[in-house]
Amino acid sequence: MMMPSDFSSRATPFISSLTQTLKASPKRVVFTEGEDERILSVAAALAHDEIILPVLLGNTEKMGNMAADLKLKMDFVRFIDPKTSPQRDRFAGYFERSEKIRGERVANAGEMMERPHYFGAMMLQYGQVDGMLAGNQSLPANVYRSAIRMLKPLPEVERAFSMVILADREDAPARNFGKGGILILADCNLLVDPSVKDLATVAVETGRLAQELLGRRPRIGMLSHSNYGSASSDSSRKMLAATRLAQDLANQRNLDIEIRGELHADVAMCQTASMMKTNSQEFEPCDVLVFPNQDAGHISYKLLRHVGGFPAFGQVLVGLGGPVAQVPRNASAERIYGTAAVIGAEAIKYHSMFPLGLY
Repeated sequence: MMMPSDFSSRATPFISSLTQTLKASPKRVVFTEGEDERILSVAAALAHDEIILPVLLGNTEKMGNMAADLKLKMDFVRFIDPKTSPQRDRFAGYFERSEKIRGERVANAGEMMERPHYFGAMMLQYGQVDGMLAGNQSLPANVYRSAIRMLKPLPEVERAFSMVILADREDAPARNFGKGGILILADCNLLVDPSVKDLATVAVETGRLAQELLGRRPRIGMLSHSNYGSASSDSSRKMLAATRLAQDLANQRNLDIEIRGELHADVAMCQTASMMKTNSQEFEPCDVLVFPNQDAGHISYKLLRHVGGFPAFGQVLVGLGGPVAQVPRNASAERIYGTAAVIGAEAIKYHSMFPLGLY
């Protein structure tokens, strides 16, 4: 098991840049599955590095004993058991009232608040933490269900979606891997068959996030089997319509992002392919790739991660009233550390966008 100092020394340049930002403005992140050696080690590291104030959910005695066995210092890490927390009944009351407003009746609100994902999401909804990380011991659907049900949606986003951030390999940098060694993929895990409006929203909101993370004007590629009208199908026409709508939305909101499409993946990423297929001498690689459906996004992400070996952070849920990340059950401690840093950086953006809260 890595010790706290090891995480920051082995972080990618992208994560290192986020940690420097967080040192000036640390954020509170709740980890819903705290009874995990990886989570305990990462929490100790985040607190040691003074970038995140971790809150771990689970059996407090068990987590304490595990941390002691690992010889971890947990001075600035908070343990909470949802089953015994004084907040359980308060959150249950909040939830019952919100469901009543929606015309729904809840018979087991107290029992629901004992589930860590729901408890953590309520902590985020009511400002007790700034972000939430989950999934290291559960199925993605459980994380998504609780977050979408508990958290208010952003006004501009009808349906939440997910994105994943890939970093280039430092030991063997790849060809055509975007500008600056960062590539963002969306949607990879939530929207099975997105509409034109969904795809446009994914492009605009992911572009806005990319601008925050990269600190410059990002380029978004709307991917298709068609390249600027080279093939005609329902899918290519949908991506073209989504491109035009996304461009209109970006202009209406005065966002400094560039949206291209519909286009081939190689045209989005490779200068040679772009020059040959578009007859343009100007080229900058895309930072964000928007996929036509869930299958395309998820398969591409898995191939890049497991065949290409690129470090990955997230999935990050976009469109909710607070930053949430779902990590896979086989996530390494390094990936969890980096994803927590992404969530912390996202929390800074949320505080600047909604200083008085979402609604």
